[in-house]
Amino acid sequence: MTNLRLITYLAPGIPMEFFETIARALGPETVLVADSRASGPPAGETDPFTAGTADLGFMCAPAFLSMRRGRANPPVRLLGVAPVFDDPRAKGQPVYHADVIVRAADEARSFTDLRGRRVGYNDAISLSGRLALLIHLAEIDEDLTFFSEAIGTGSHDASLRALHDHEIDVATIDATTLRLRQAARDPLVADVRVVAALGPHPIQPIVLRSDVEENRRRTICAALVEFAATAEGRVMLAQFGCIGFAPVSDHSYSKLDASLISLDIDCWAKA
Repeated sequence: MTNLRLITYLAPGIPMEFFETIARALGPETVLVADSRASGPPAGETDPFTAGTADLGFMCAPAFLSMRRGRANPPVRLLGVAPVFDDPRAKGQPVYHADVIVRAADEARSFTDLRGRRVGYNDAISLSGRLALLIHLAEIDEDLTFFSEAIGTGSHDASLRALHDHEIDVATIDATTLRLRQAARDPLVADVRVVAALGPHPIQPIVLRSDVEENRRRTICAALVEFAATAEGRVMLAQFGCIGFAPVSDHSYSKLDASLISLDIDCWAKA
């Protein structure tokens, strides 16, 4: 596959090595870059798909939905397949949770016990960090004033560090990130406990620049599915808790989009 430009906004919460594995699966001509400033193209900047500098991307679902909402010619569309991770709660589907965690010694046993605490999240447009929290709070007729303070830490790793260092009392963490850190015996997660799981929500999508030809879209989808079915692919992906790729469509993200619209959340603004 020639001259495929891939960008991820999800590292290092999901290890960069995972996206490097994806790039290798798509062929030696695939070029990979990362933007760790936010979970999607930052507001106020021309995104790389509109600019024509990226073909394929991993980003948080709210950023993708905002890029498409209300636009006759959006810069991206769904690739059509997305990762499936080995969290038993996902039940083999392309979904995930935002885990609400505290230090193990904390007396909190449920979400309602967290009132008045300091909460940390990775960035403002992250579903697993902030937006899943806002959706859940709205469902229980609350808002961020439920917490004494809401702090954007800059990354899931920074949220884990802040919780470990007692700079916050609660963190909302991408469940995949948490499971990978636990599997690696990261000391930052050695003493944490999940008090609530928000979701399931549709997994972070793989998006494709809208003007990429349909035949190429199908070729990319096939390459990922076929790679995950090989012995080598299974072993390589398993390092990151990925068990394969499954079909997704706009319908897969429609309920989330409705929730974000009801909260008047738009994660992306055209420069």
